[in-house]
Amino acid sequence: MKKKILSLLAAFFMLFGTSAMAQVDSTLEGDVNGDGVVDIADITAVIAIIKQNAEANPTYYWYVGKENPASIDTSKEGWTELGTDLTSITKIQIDTSNNPDYNYPNWFVLIPTSLGFKPYNADGSKDESALWTSSTSTINGYTLWSLNDAIDSINTQFKK
Repeated sequence: MKKKILSLLAAFFMLFGTSAMAQVDSTLEGDVNGDGVVDIADITAVIAIIKQNAEANPTYYWYVGKENPASIDTSKEGWTELGTDLTSITKIQIDTSNNPDYNYPNWFVLIPTSLGFKPYNADGSKDESALWTSSTSTINGYTLWSLNDAIDSINTQFKK
């Protein structure tokens, strides 16, 4: 009889221990950092997650215009959005022959360095790197290209 009572008592303690363990492992709604308390540290953790996701998927742009851009200011004229996924972009076309607004003595193009683009002629068959100079330094991950000579209009493309 003592053996049965001890067995039941042991089984009871085992079940009680498992139940207590399950309660300890439960998560509190809003407890982002997992410290068991919902407080300002959880708000900080949420902000860090949002910031990390924004940095992981930035929006890229490219620039073409007469002014040498000292910084990336996408609110100014000449900037075009490329999006967040640069893997699908094959070329950037610049054709100013029919656009009098872009009839400038010199050209500047700013392209994300990660694209690895180089200048080619209009149909992409001839490397035109000799007509352009790429900067040795980058502006926030962008390479600046400028024409070596003043040209009123140009039809070129930047591609891999």
